Formats: sequence, C-alpha cells, structure tokens
Amino acid sequence: EAGDQIKHFEGKIRRVECNANKITGFEVSSGTQNVKVSLPDASRVMIRGGDPEFVCDAEDGRSVAIDFAVVYSHGATDRLLRGMRFQ
Repeated sequence: EAGDQIKHFEGKIRRVECNANKITGFEVSSGTQNVKVSLPDASRVMIRGGDPEFVCDAEDGRSVAIDFAVVYSHGATDRLLRGMRFQ
C-alpha cells in the first residue's frame, strides 16, 4: 500500500490467531523478540515458499520471514502482515 512503513522480521510462527475459524493474525518469535501481526485482509498478503495451511490457535513452529506495515491510528499501533516467506 502507498504510504506503508514496512518492517522486516525473521523467526518462527509461535501462534496462529483466529476468530470464528478465520485467521486474524500471527505471533512470530526470534527467541529474544516477539512480533504480533494482524491479518485483516488475506488478499493483501504475498505468501511464498511453503504451504499456507495453518491450524487456528496452535503453535506452528515453521521458520518464516515476514514483512509488515506499521500503522498508527487513534493513539494505537497495529502491525499489518503484508508478506510471509517460509524458510
């Protein structure tokens, strides 16, 4: 998206977050840092190099590199997933 402030992070998928059996986000951990990203619209995410099947509310454990947009709105910060590459 135009104006996105993109950040990059590498780690393992620690949690697949869901609501009503729809994926809403991921928690990715590098061991020393955790990043939570939301997934408001899966059609805006590029997934490469692996099988994009996930189990809701489970620890996945696969290594990934993610790109996310940092969005500031109404005093809150959100991280929107824009890309995921399996490693």
